[in-house]
Amino acid sequence: MRLNWLVGLGGLGCLAPDPKTASDTGAAVEWDESKSIQENCFPHIASDLESMASYDRFAPTVGRHCAGTRHQTIEGIEKVVFLGDSITAGTWPTPEDEYYRNLLTDQLIERFGNIEVVNCSEYGARTDDFLEHADRQITACFPELLDGGAAEDKRTLVLWTMGGNDLLALGNRASAGEESSVLLGRIDQVVEYQRAAISFFKDQQETLFPAGVDVVFTNNYEYTDGTGNFGSCPTADTFGFNFEVSSWALGYLTINEAYMQLAVDTQTDMVFMMEHFCGHGFYNEDTENGCFVPESERYFDPSCIHPTPEGHSALAELFDRVIGGTAP
Repeated sequence: MRLNWLVGLGGLGCLAPDPKTASDTGAAVEWDESKSIQENCFPHIASDLESMASYDRFAPTVGRHCAGTRHQTIEGIEKVVFLGDSITAGTWPTPEDEYYRNLLTDQLIERFGNIEVVNCSEYGARTDDFLEHADRQITACFPELLDGGAAEDKRTLVLWTMGGNDLLALGNRASAGEESSVLLGRIDQVVEYQRAAISFFKDQQETLFPAGVDVVFTNNYEYTDGTGNFGSCPTADTFGFNFEVSSWALGYLTINEAYMQLAVDTQTDMVFMMEHFCGHGFYNEDTENGCFVPESERYFDPSCIHPTPEGHSALAELFDRVIGGTAP
């Protein structure tokens, strides 16, 4: 399933965009089985945008809200656990009460009533921070389970954003000239860490989570609107993101397709963060970019990689739509 992501980006031809598609508003899409997921959910995204994943061959069940998949029936939640990186942890200058995590918590309380909420997300976290270290996120959030204590007696929902920092590290390696075979091996390792995190919950559900556990995670976004120009953010040089390898964007395609395969294999759910943020990056006013959305808000703050308050709000809504959807 791996793709050679060290090839040049192709043309970014633009389809006729519709700024008010159902996938933007949350309304149900009138699904056409003869069309692809992209054609049904994201008609504004150019068909030849090489940095955009193609999911149809994995045969996922996609919610008609187009916010993500709908493999689980998520109901009766009593405990919510946030894992992940700085997107989930939240960063300045967005006010804390506008982090997607806190916005979503309010939505989940409205949906499920009184719930316990735990946050173990961390700034700078990578996928090996799920389980690889003794003091990392899953061990921090579920110490009693790993110490042989009592099983979790509450129906639990686990949410995360993770993989962006792994991709930034790979971008640095690619720019430094690391061979593609080595880079692909590193991508495989990132995916295996993600798989291990999902497996901790789903493979041990009967013994560790007898009341049930649901897992929802995002794919990974990038801020170039599919152009591959990581210098498009004005502060890219300051933060070390102005990579010389423009085709680094294809690393996102590779990992996002792998994440979808994991969602299908484990019957967990993936939020289409990449697709919904494309057109809201640093080319959002360029009518020639491959996912142009007229009059779109920019979802990335001056750090280049973190959401603005508008981005956090959009992400909270995407999570809520996936969680609120039901399996067929």
